[in-house]
Amino acid sequence: MLTDLVRGGDWRITRRNRAHPGRHRAPGATEPATAADQQAWPASSGQGQIAAGQRTRTGRALYDDLVAAELADGCRVVAADEHWIAFVPAAARWPFEVHVPPRVRVPDLLALGEAARDAFGPLYLDVLRRLDGLFGVRMPYVAAWHQASVRSA
Repeated sequence: MLTDLVRGGDWRITRRNRAHPGRHRAPGATEPATAADQQAWPASSGQGQIAAGQRTRTGRALYDDLVAAELADGCRVVAADEHWIAFVPAAARWPFEVHVPPRVRVPDLLALGEAARDAFGPLYLDVLRRLDGLFGVRMPYVAAWHQASVRSA
C-alpha cells in the first residue's frame, strides 16, 4: 500500500476518492480507475512550496486566494451558489476540466455543514448538464475529491 511505501519519510499523503457514476463510455475511453486511491508527493514538492510561499508572503492560504480570485473575476465561473463555486481552472490539465470547491475551506468532506452538503447535489448536476450540453451527448467524466493531507504514523 502507498502508505507503507512512504512511511518514515517526510511525505504528504492525500486521499483522493473517485466516483464513477456509470456514464456511458465514449469510444476509446479507458477503463475507470479504482473506487479509491491515494497519491503522495514529498513534503518538499513544488505544490507544497508554492502554498507555503503564499502563506509566508501574504499570511493567507493559497486556496482562499484562489477561490476569492475566481469569484471576483467571474470569467471562468460555470456555476455558483451560497456554498460552492464551479470554475474552469486557469491552467486546466484536461480539455474539459471544472473544479467545484466549497467557498469556505474545510479539511475534508466530513467538515462541511449540512447546508453545504445539501447544496452540492443541485450545483453538481447543473455542471454535469452543462458539460452534456457542449456536444449534445452525455459527457464521460471522472470526479475526484481532494482532501487535507494526512501523515502516517
